[in-house]
Amino acid sequence: MANLPSLGGFASLPSDAVAALRRLPEIADNTRAMKEHTAALEQVAEALDRVATATDVLPEMREDMKRIGALPETLDRVDNGIDRMDQSLARLSELMERILTGIDGLNGSVETLQGAVGPLSRLAGRMPGQKKG
Repeated sequence: MANLPSLGGFASLPSDAVAALRRLPEIADNTRAMKEHTAALEQVAEALDRVATATDVLPEMREDMKRIGALPETLDRVDNGIDRMDQSLARLSELMERILTGIDGLNGSVETLQGAVGPLSRLAGRMPGQKKG
């Protein structure tokens, strides 16, 4: 602590005033230290502003996390739906095979009928009262 110069003509000051004046160098030192320490407050405020900006997305992220948390359940439902579709497609494939087999049988029957109807048609054309031509 720096020493105060002689108070000279102020010897008649009350002792508590003199004691307070003697503390001025300490107060000045503390004031300088406060100035140095508070200079960093601007940087802290800027950093807090950046943190606040960066955390603006947190509420939306919370909602996204809820949706992500529900994904396994959703994917299970999708998997079950795909399994049911696979089963349905297998049944559909079997039915299509049966239909195609039936159509082949019908084609054979139609050809047989056409073969049988052809001679009957010619015979009917020779019957009396039938128009020629």
